[in-house]
Amino acid sequence: MSGALTAKALAPVLAEAPALVHEALQALYDPRDDPLDLDAVAVAARGVGRTTAAMLAMILNEDGLSDAFVAFLAAHARPLDGPAFAATVARLKADSEAALGGLVGIAFDEEKLAAFALRSKSFRCRVRVNGKVTGCGALVSPRLVLTAQHVIATANGAAPRLEVEGPDGRRHPATVALAVPPHEAEKTGGLPPAEGAATHSDVALLRLDVPLGRRYAQVDLPPTPVPCNGKSAFVLVHFPGGKASGISFGEIDRSDCRAVRHAHTAKAANGSSGGPGFDAEFRFLGLHQGRLGKVKRIVPFEQFSANADFRARIEGDRQVRYLWSLDGSPEGHLVIGRQTYFDALAAIAAGEAPALRGIWVRRKSIAESAGLAFSHDLLGAFLDASAHRIVRLPIEIEVGDVVARLHAEVFAAAPPEAASGVRLDETTRVAHDEDRARALADAIQAQAVAEGRTIWIFVENPPAGMLQDAQVQFEHLVAELLLRSAVRLVLAGFETCVLAETVYETVAEARTGTLPGLLAEYIGEFSEADVRMTATEMARAMGYDWGAEVLTRIVRLALAGLPAQGGYYPVMHLASVADRLRAEARREEGGG
Repeated sequence: MSGALTAKALAPVLAEAPALVHEALQALYDPRDDPLDLDAVAVAARGVGRTTAAMLAMILNEDGLSDAFVAFLAAHARPLDGPAFAATVARLKADSEAALGGLVGIAFDEEKLAAFALRSKSFRCRVRVNGKVTGCGALVSPRLVLTAQHVIATANGAAPRLEVEGPDGRRHPATVALAVPPHEAEKTGGLPPAEGAATHSDVALLRLDVPLGRRYAQVDLPPTPVPCNGKSAFVLVHFPGGKASGISFGEIDRSDCRAVRHAHTAKAANGSSGGPGFDAEFRFLGLHQGRLGKVKRIVPFEQFSANADFRARIEGDRQVRYLWSLDGSPEGHLVIGRQTYFDALAAIAAGEAPALRGIWVRRKSIAESAGLAFSHDLLGAFLDASAHRIVRLPIEIEVGDVVARLHAEVFAAAPPEAASGVRLDETTRVAHDEDRARALADAIQAQAVAEGRTIWIFVENPPAGMLQDAQVQFEHLVAELLLRSAVRLVLAGFETCVLAETVYETVAEARTGTLPGLLAEYIGEFSEADVRMTATEMARAMGYDWGAEVLTRIVRLALAGLPAQGGYYPVMHLASVADRLRAEARREEGGG
C-alpha cells in the first residue's frame, strides 16, 4: 500500500462527492458477503463519536483498500487531494516543458494533462515474475494487460509465476494470453529484419482472473495507428526501477512509419519495459522496449496492431454478452440461467434497442425471493462504471417519501421545495406527487448528461410491501423515468403491480419497438443449456482448452442426481450446481 488514508484527506471528497464515495464502496465491498455503504459508515461513526471521514479512513486502511479507493476515484476523474494533485500537474507541466523546450510549437494542454495524469494511475500496472518486478504494463480491456514479451521471459525458458500488481496495489495471478517474442538480434542491441518484424514484435497480453479494467481504467487503443508526423512529443507511463514515479516526457522520432522501432528520449530505467507511450494528445503510440545502443526505443503500435490474434483477444474480452461469474473468476459467485437479463443489458449498453428503458425481473412464484437482490449485484458486475452509474432505491415499509429517498440516493442531498402552485397545500396530492416525480426525473436526466453516464435505478420488491402513499409516488416515478433517455430502470419483483404500459417479451421485439418500455425476465428455474452456457463462458474467459466432450462431462456431473421437470431444475438447486461446476473445473485444470 502506498500510504494510509487520513480523515483530513477524505473530508473534502466526502463533502463534495458523497455519491462517488458511495459508489466506490459499493464497488470495493462484496454486496452479499461484506456490504458497506456510506450510510453504514456514518452510523458507525456516530456510535463511537467520530467523524464519518475518520471512520471511513480507519475502515479502508484496516481492510487494505486505501490504494483501491484512491484508484477508483482517479478512474472517475476525482483526485483524493485536490491541492496536492494541482501541484503534481504543475510539476508535470514543468517537466514536459523542460524535456520539450527545443521543440517548436509543442505544448501540453494543462486540462488534458491533468485528466491523463489521473487516468494513468488507474490503468498502469507492475508486472512481477516469480515475485520480482520485471517491468510494467497497462490494462487494455476488462482482464487483459498489455506489456512487452521480454518482461515475462525467463533465462532458462521455464514457465514463470506471473502476477500483475494492479492500480489497487494488490497482486493478481496472471496467465499468458498472447506472447510474440523479440528477435534474437535485439538481445545484443540490434534490430529485427523488416521481414521478421511482425513475428518478433515483443508484445504480450496477460490475462487476469478478475476484470480490473472494468472497475478502474483502460488504455484506449486506436482502431488504427496514429499517423506518423516526424519528431514530436512523447509521454511514457511506467514504473522506473519499480517505483511509482509515473510519467516521463521526451521526444520521439516517428519520421518513418515503416521503421520496426522508434527512438525516444523520455527518462526510463529498469522496470520501465512494457510501459505504454503516448503522443501530445495522449494517443497510444507503442510500448517501451529498452535501448538501441544508447538510444531508448519503443515497439510502435504499427508492428502489432494488425496482429489478428492480438485484436481478437482484446475484442473478445471487451464484448461481454454473458456474465458467468460475479467477479469474473471461477471462485466467484457463478451465474446460471440469466441469459435474458444479460441479453437486455448488452442491447441497452450497446444502444441497440433505444425503446428498451430497462428490465423487469419477475418471479414465476412470488413466494420465492432468490434472484431479486442478486440482480443488483449482476448489474454492477456487468456494466462499465465509466459509462454507467447504478443507484439502488430502498423502499422498505418505513420509507414514506420515495421521491425524497431517490433524490438523496442520486444527489446525496434533500430535494428542493415543490414549485409554487403544486405544493401540497395548493393542489391535490396526486398533482403534487406527479410534479415532484417529473421534477426529479428531469434532474436525474440532467445529472446523467452532466456525468456523461447512463444512470440506472434499481428497485427491489420490499418483503413487507410499501405504504399506500409511497406506492403511488413510486408509480409516478416509474412512469416519468421511463421517458428519460439517459435513465434506465431495473425493477425486481412487483409482479402484482402495473408499473409499465409497454412490456417487451424479447430483446428482438424491443429492438423494433417505438414505445419506451421494460423487458420482462422470468426467474425461478434453470436448464441444462443454462449450465452449459456458464461452463462455456468460463472456459472462454479463462482460456481453458475444453472441447465439446469435456463440457458435456462437466455439465453432466454438475447436474447428476437432481430432479428436473420438463427439462427444468428448481432454483433451489442453483447453489449446489454452482459448487459442483466449480469443483469440476478445478479438477479438469489440475487444481483439485
